[in-house]
Amino acid sequence: MTITQPAIQQVKRGNPKAIESLLRQQLRRKGLRVQVVRKDKQLCIYFTGRSAPLKQELLPLVERALRHVWARDIDVARVRAYRNGVREAAWSGRILLRRSLRRFEWRRTIRSLLATGRGRAIVGGSGLLLLLLLGSLLRPSAEPQVAAEAEPAVTDEAVAEASDETAASAVPDDGLVRISGLPAHRLREQDVFDSKRVQLDAKDDISRDECRALAAHYLDAAGANGKVVVQKPNPKSPWNGKRAPYCANNLDGAGTFFNDEYF
Repeated sequence: MTITQPAIQQVKRGNPKAIESLLRQQLRRKGLRVQVVRKDKQLCIYFTGRSAPLKQELLPLVERALRHVWARDIDVARVRAYRNGVREAAWSGRILLRRSLRRFEWRRTIRSLLATGRGRAIVGGSGLLLLLLLGSLLRPSAEPQVAAEAEPAVTDEAVAEASDETAASAVPDDGLVRISGLPAHRLREQDVFDSKRVQLDAKDDISRDECRALAAHYLDAAGANGKVVVQKPNPKSPWNGKRAPYCANNLDGAGTFFNDEYF
């Protein structure tokens, strides 16, 4: 079934019924019931089936479906999965919407600019034109489309390069963090609300235990509402040696989960 432009526009505005219809269409062969409701600045998405759907399979699909939601007053989607007849959720997850991430990237850019004397001078002079230009670059496109391609789970758009202050002395010229007992890796951080999204790019192939240990080391740095994602080289197509998310921890009580289907 083709998704019509009016339906896309409703999804773009964050209409719960339109999002519910889109998810039902994408999950029609999985035998899941879907309910989407709006609560203040968040979307609550509930899935119910004869057996609870796998988190590592369902969350990436929901992330792709929500990628074109640009509602100004919706910041986050909370996802819960249930098994028929069981009131307690089998698992839960949280997805930050793209517009929310862009807004925080924009604020961080301005803060960085104002942190320097030259930046303050620019803002005091012809800074208004510069700020308007930056705002236009960060503004979403007029007609976001439904993503058709399958992407690796738990991926986000551009994340900021940063060094972990607690491990700064362990970062040599090659940019790799080397901590005793853990695989060598590169560290990327992105501020998300009052927490961080921490991305760790392992230099070489790592085992499940190494991935779990690496994620655990950075949980405190991510904060209560953060996320830790560990990537490693993937020889399979379409990555062909490039890094793909191997494990992640959303700090939602579900622990670290693995994207084994990609490796």
